[in-house]
Amino acid sequence: MRDFPTAIELWRQYVEITGREASAYGNLGFCYELAGQLAEAEAAYKLGIERDGKNGACRVNYGLLLARQNRPTEAIAQLRAVLTEAQAHYNLGSLYEQMGRREQAKAEYRRAVEAEPGLMDAHARLATLEQ
Repeated sequence: MRDFPTAIELWRQYVEITGREASAYGNLGFCYELAGQLAEAEAAYKLGIERDGKNGACRVNYGLLLARQNRPTEAIAQLRAVLTEAQAHYNLGSLYEQMGRREQAKAEYRRAVEAEPGLMDAHARLATLEQ
């Protein structure tokens, strides 16, 4: 419905109701991101990570936010906190592919394959992009 002010307020309430769980902060951060409030999204993700540094959703969403902001080194650090090296690079490749950044996507898929040669999805997506 794109009623972001209402959604943000509901997610803020949810954060409080859950006792400030990391996943709640992750959802709030994602809502901020969808609303185009990137600084607030980053702050929410950081609060979630502070609560639980192993929360996969918080770390992955934060990492993807950083990648979209052209902060790949920070993005990889966030992704690698909860994913394997291959998975981190595969996720970046997928994001770059969605963004139309074909060369960056290919480079990330290559890194994923180098880290885990049996990662067939990365092979397939790389092959598609190289056609």
